[in-house]
Formats: sequence, structure tokens, C-alpha cells
Amino acid sequence: MLINVFETMTSGPEEFFNLSDMDIEKMKSDTLIAFRYFTKLKALDFLATGEIYMAHPSQWEDPFEGELYMYWGLITGRGHLTDHMKSLCLSEDPESDLIWKCYCQDNSGIKIGFKVNALAAEINANVLGRVLYIDRINALDIIDNQLEKIPTNHSHKLIFTKQRAYEGERELRILKFDEEENAKKPFRVKVKLSDCIESITINPRASEEDASELTAAIKSQGLDMRIKQSTYLGRDWDYMLTAARKYIRRTTAMDTPDEV
Repeated sequence: MLINVFETMTSGPEEFFNLSDMDIEKMKSDTLIAFRYFTKLKALDFLATGEIYMAHPSQWEDPFEGELYMYWGLITGRGHLTDHMKSLCLSEDPESDLIWKCYCQDNSGIKIGFKVNALAAEINANVLGRVLYIDRINALDIIDNQLEKIPTNHSHKLIFTKQRAYEGERELRILKFDEEENAKKPFRVKVKLSDCIESITINPRASEEDASELTAAIKSQGLDMRIKQSTYLGRDWDYMLTAARKYIRRTTAMDTPDEV
């Protein structure tokens, strides 16, 4: 099924993309949570400075990102990919081994659950939305039949499109239009940690030494929250004990001779 990008791009207000009414209500109560994974070095830096990194689209890994926006500018004659656009990328997957391995290759680091609305407010963001994953064949149809219809005030939402190969990331993205010079360089913006962090989880593969160092760094910031290490790689002993009890009861019943 081909995606109607025109309808998706223009169905909501300019500052939101691909979010439901329920998402927006959850944002109002700070219960819409998305996650960012940090290596140990980046985690220690973020905790010490309170500065979060935002990148220009030219630094994104997927070469498809930004293409639809560029083609929109060429087709309409109304612009091109802005040099002043910065993005913060988060994942809505609360536990992803794939993302741990991809973004924390040193087998350390932390995953921070951010209150999306509070984080966007701290950043003074311009646009917030959920990435739309598109097949190549769909992209060609969009270029041929839909791009020209998208009005200028919604065109920046084309940045929220990505190849379907990345769909497992479940990405939610915050955009900020930064007017500083050298705009393609990374941008660091200071946030109040206690206002925008909902949870912190240590890498399941982190050593005891790394986990202790990260825990100390988190506590030094006075963050009033439970810090835990992810346990999804460990055995679920409660489940195993329950299964063992059932097995023992079943085999015991089978071994008991029938009464005469």
C-alpha cells in the first residue's frame, strides 16, 4: 500500500507530524516518553554539562533522508534543505538490543527516557514528530505525484521520512531551526536534567566498574529517580521457578500409583 504523503504532511498543525490526538494529550501530561542511548563517554559528558547534541541532516547516516525535501525544492522552485535545521533523534522502543549494540558499541553507556514535551520545551523546538518509513518505490510515486501539492508551511515535515530498512528504530524526532553561523556544525543545547528525564537505565552489558561510575555520575546531579541496569540478558528466575514447580507437580502426579 502506497503512503499518501500529501495527506500525512498536511493533516495536522505545522509544529507536529505523524502524531495522534492521544500522543498530544500524553505530551500535555508529560507521559509521552522516548529514549536516547549514550556511550559511557557521551553519558558522562551529558550528565556533567547538561548539553544535548543536535545534528544537521547532512550528518545523518541514511542517504535517503532529506531527499524528498530537496526534490520538493527543485520541483516547486521554492527552496532547498535549510542549513539551519538541527535534529534530535530518539527511539520509542523501550528496550532494543539492536540499538544498544549500534549506539553503545563499547558495551557500556546508558539509555535515558525523556519526557518528550519537557525536552522539546527545554530545547525550544520548532517541530516534533514521528518518522515515517517509506519504500523506494513509494518515494518515486511521491516525487512524481505528491510533492508539488505540499504547501511551503508543511514542507519541512518531509525531513521526517526515512527508508523502511530503519523501521526498527521507531524514531521520534525533534527539529530546531538554528540561526547561528556555521549552521551545519553540530549544535549543543543546555537542558535542565531534572525537568526532562523520566528514567535512566544502564547497559545490560556494562561491567560492574562502568555501572558504578555511571551511577555515581547520575547521583551527583541530584536526579531523584531509581537507577537500574537492564536485565533483559539475564535469566528470568521467577519464570524458571514457576515452570520448574509445574514440572515437578506433573511428574509427581504421573509417578503416584492409582489407589486400589
